[in-house]
Amino acid sequence: MNRFKIRHENISGEVIDNELIIINLAAGTYFNSTGAGPLLWRAMKQGADMQQAISFLATKSREPTVFAALAQNWVDTLVCEGILMADDAGEGIEEYITDQSDISSVEPPVLEKHNDLEDLLLYDPVHDVNDLGWPRKA
Repeated sequence: MNRFKIRHENISGEVIDNELIIINLAAGTYFNSTGAGPLLWRAMKQGADMQQAISFLATKSREPTVFAALAQNWVDTLVCEGILMADDAGEGIEEYITDQSDISSVEPPVLEKHNDLEDLLLYDPVHDVNDLGWPRKA
């Protein structure tokens, strides 16, 4: 299967200034991705065949073989982290390739995982307080 979707509603991803930010509220982790990461995320959200998207973007890279391997690793990591899952029923768009024809050069995707906000992201201010109330944690 070459199409993917976001695993569940507790995951949100947004591209801001050519950087992808993904937050997993269920796990309390977040990721940031640069290079081709935002392009791959948009392709996934549009239902594109990821192998085709990776192959196309690799042709715009200085080192196509290295790019393809790193891009596939990017997808595999997001699947292993529970962010993405295969979309067997998904109908993709094949126009992604032609829609992105204005791309002249692209760098391999870089993905960084952070859990330094885990306590804050998992904190439930309604239930995780002591008898004195907010903002005192139980």
